[in-house]
Amino acid sequence: VYRLFGLRPGQFDATYDAFLSYVHPEDRDGVNRAVQEALAGAKRYSIDHRVIRPDGVERVVHEQAEVVYDADHRPVRMIGTVHDITGRVRAEEAIRQSEQRFRLMAQASGDVFWMCTPGIGQILYISPAYEKLWHKTRRSLYQNPMSFLESVHPDDRDRLIAGLKGHAEGRWNYVYRIVQSDGAMRWVHDISYPVRNARGELTMMAGMIRDITAAKKAEAEILHQQRELRSLATQLQLAEERQRRRIAQDLHDSIGQILSFSGRELRRLQKTAPRPLAESLRQIADQLDTAVEQTRSLSFDLSPALLYDLGLEVAIEDLAERMSKEHHFNCSFESCASSKPLRDDVKVLLYRSVRELLINAAKHAEADSVKIFCSRLESDIQIKVQDNGRGFDVSALSRRSSEGGGFGLFNLRERLSHIGGCLKIESAKNRGTEATVIAPLDLNEDRQEEKRYADKNSVGR
Repeated sequence: VYRLFGLRPGQFDATYDAFLSYVHPEDRDGVNRAVQEALAGAKRYSIDHRVIRPDGVERVVHEQAEVVYDADHRPVRMIGTVHDITGRVRAEEAIRQSEQRFRLMAQASGDVFWMCTPGIGQILYISPAYEKLWHKTRRSLYQNPMSFLESVHPDDRDRLIAGLKGHAEGRWNYVYRIVQSDGAMRWVHDISYPVRNARGELTMMAGMIRDITAAKKAEAEILHQQRELRSLATQLQLAEERQRRRIAQDLHDSIGQILSFSGRELRRLQKTAPRPLAESLRQIADQLDTAVEQTRSLSFDLSPALLYDLGLEVAIEDLAERMSKEHHFNCSFESCASSKPLRDDVKVLLYRSVRELLINAAKHAEADSVKIFCSRLESDIQIKVQDNGRGFDVSALSRRSSEGGGFGLFNLRERLSHIGGCLKIESAKNRGTEATVIAPLDLNEDRQEEKRYADKNSVGR
């Protein structure tokens, strides 16, 4: 007792008035009343109160006592115990303040805070925001913990019901839709965290539900804008290709023909011209022949006529032959017999993609052998370009793209993704590279081809 009250023996007169002098002024009336009630036999003496020690330190104590009576049943003394409960009281106060702050935050927040037993067997707490978001009372949820599912969109409900097993094990993280009483639909993100006791046993799930409808609408708008951009990019690509084709035709049909005709005429004049003049005419004719070849090459690079006249596979096979001669490596092409109908924009993009990959194999991989395989995978076309070059670290490709290098492959990947395709690259240093280009087939054309084939056979019978 001396230690609790901060006293030394001899400092305390052991009287009731001396005892009351150390009780906190605000608690003295309560202590005095409890003592009087105990002495009168009305109530047992048991009380929590504050004491102020001589050094000014405030402590909280719990006192219990029994009244001792004489032979005439008159109270003569009280015998009891004093416990210092300062730590417990402060902890309880800290918890109370924390709970108060949580409740204030939960009541002010638009997010729904909830606590329940694992598996949602019992709702322990649900914040007021539930009523605004679900258009249902909190009382209804306390009475029937599963009633929140009634407002969940039918297409999402089974998924949540199936997830209850995970909830009972401490897992719950879902995005789903709810339908309010006025028919409005809201998107929510419902996530929880497991609460475990000292033994690690799951005792409670605490979570939060956030209305993400605005974010979902923004996401949908972004996706719409992306589709619009992809459509615009496709139109620009087709417009560019039409312009390329027109210029290529002009080069071939106009300039190329004029140069070729001029070369033939010079060689005809060369045969009858004096020797000094004939030599000059020969040199000019040789220059015109070179210009004709360069014009043809430029026309082919701008827009290969074979791509439109005979199709992608013939154009790629011709490209492989040209690249072999130009870059002095062995380039082969193989294709399966399955039909591969393609839209013009996809056809052009695939051709450009293969050309870019072959240029990379020649200039950067230093390959001397390249193989091209073309096949059909259900509703897609797949083109593999394999080389035996020095290879590279694929993980560094994204870094080089952001730093300005590797832009060609990055651009290919982006343009293929716009049409629903993709570019996959497998490579390792000194082990060559395999690039796989995948793009969707034109299934409408495929069905029309099947119908034409069926009609033809029907007529034949």
